[in-house]
Amino acid sequence: MSMLGKVLAVLNFFGVAALLVLAITAYGKRQAWAYSVLRHDIALEGLPVDEKELDHQGYPRIDQLSDETIRDLFSQVSNTGPGTRTQVEEVARARKQFIDRLATLTAQDGKPRVPEQSFLLARVLLPLADTYTEREELLAIRHYFASDAVRAQLKGRYKSAYDEALKRSEEILVPGKQPVSFEEAMHMEMRAQRGEPSGVMTTRFVEVLPNDKGKLKEANAFEATWTACLEAQLKSLNDRLEEKIGRVLLGVADPDARPSDGKNREFDQKRAIARLLFALCLAGAEEKADSDPAFKGVIPGTVDYGQRLALSEAYKQSVRRCFLVCGLKVTLAAIGDEAELVQKMTAEARLAQDRDLSVFIADNTVLIEDLRDRAEILRLEIEREADSTNKLTAQQELVKKRQKNVDDLQEELENSRAKTKAVGEKLRLSSEEVLALRQKVRKAIADTEAAEKKIRELEGVIRASERRTEKSLVEKKPNR
Repeated sequence: MSMLGKVLAVLNFFGVAALLVLAITAYGKRQAWAYSVLRHDIALEGLPVDEKELDHQGYPRIDQLSDETIRDLFSQVSNTGPGTRTQVEEVARARKQFIDRLATLTAQDGKPRVPEQSFLLARVLLPLADTYTEREELLAIRHYFASDAVRAQLKGRYKSAYDEALKRSEEILVPGKQPVSFEEAMHMEMRAQRGEPSGVMTTRFVEVLPNDKGKLKEANAFEATWTACLEAQLKSLNDRLEEKIGRVLLGVADPDARPSDGKNREFDQKRAIARLLFALCLAGAEEKADSDPAFKGVIPGTVDYGQRLALSEAYKQSVRRCFLVCGLKVTLAAIGDEAELVQKMTAEARLAQDRDLSVFIADNTVLIEDLRDRAEILRLEIEREADSTNKLTAQQELVKKRQKNVDDLQEELENSRAKTKAVGEKLRLSSEEVLALRQKVRKAIADTEAAEKKIRELEGVIRASERRTEKSLVEKKPNR
């Protein structure tokens, strides 16, 4: 080979090496750019909704997520839990985490601690409330089931309303006027009390009442109804949470809408998942706030509590995870849906205020009518009491007179008894004298009878002697 050929061969070798280095560099840059594009796509679109979601080229998006990519994505929010590959898997993880927390609130016999579980469910469901009525119910549960003292206060309120409703449902103030039913009286008594409204719970309490109205007066009727009410409430909250999660998995963002098809269904499902996970951020942050010294002494539900919660690291980390899983576009759309829902509930709140005002006016009318009836009864009772007082005064005067007569008669009786005693004593002495005289007369009579007997005997002897004398004289007289 000539020198020129050798030089060309060496140049070709270096050219090939340069091309290889350039190709390797270009491939590395392409991979870095592709990974950067993937990260930006995930930041915008979020994780795939499930294993079936396809990218623009028709390949499953989940195939682009290696274990290393998942670890890298969730490295900034590692304190919120392990990473997941799909949004459905994230929902399942959140659901399992909540169910595990709920399972810890059980008694030693395995039965659920109803108040504690209801409180936890209310905290989780509150950000997911779809209507103003549901939100009011969850706020009441979260308020009244926060501690044993507040629960005891709530139970006392219901017991007082229960007793008053029993009286009102049986009390006939005006003849011919039917009393209100126990259910109406129960609602009215609860509305008349102060405190956080609990109308939905009162409705549930009325629904579990015994069918036999006669059992309402039994000793344990209230306790049995109260227990049944709490259990029914817990079941309702559990069913509601499962329904909301099931709605999310079906891809229904609006509870009044039906599932869509194709890409619309996929987008609706992503929005529903984003709203669910975004709402759970608040519940998770509240749970961690219970042990945070920064929240000590701060009352939940206040503006100060909400501001501290929004600035807490736990809430920020949960929101970052939500943005990571659901993507920026869908999460912002879900936040917009939440804002629209809040506006809707604001309008419902105004309507509820109007309804409450109407109910208050109706209750006030009934109570005023009741007060008028009671005032009339009170007036009659006052008149009756005055008449009875006058009669009592007259009777007391009569009793005094009768008592004076009794005292006079008692004195006269005592005098009569003294005189009778003296006369009796004289009579007793006279009786004794008469007895002695009777004994003397009896003895004289006996002596007289004995003397008469002696006289008769003597007369007999005399007659016998005379007969003998006459006989003797006859015998001595000479015969003619």
